[in-house]
Amino acid sequence: MRSKLVKYFSRQLSCKRKVALQERNAKLEGFPQLLHWFRIVDIRKEVMEEIAPGQLSLEDLLDMTDDQVCATVEKFGANSEECARLNASLSCLRSVHKSGE
Repeated sequence: MRSKLVKYFSRQLSCKRKVALQERNAKLEGFPQLLHWFRIVDIRKEVMEEIAPGQLSLEDLLDMTDDQVCATVEKFGANSEECARLNASLSCLRSVHKSGE
C-alpha cells in the first residue's frame, strides 16, 4: 500500500514540474500536500499544526539533507523517531521520483 502512495506522490511531483512556474496557480502549488505525507509517515498532529500553510513544502524537504530535514521539523516539535521515519520516507520518494516510476 505504501509503495502505491509513494508512486502517487511521485506522479504529483512530476506533473507539477511539467507546468511552467509562471503558469502555476495557488491550488497547484499546494500539491503534493505536505500534511498528507506527514499523515502517511505518522507525524503527530501537534507537529503538523505548528506548520503554517505555505511555510514548508514536500519539495522543500526533498531538497534538504537528512540533517537539514531533522533540524527543520524539530523546530515544529518533531521528535527523533518522527525525524527518522520522515527521512526514510523521503529517501524512498526521492528514489522513486528519480527513477521516473
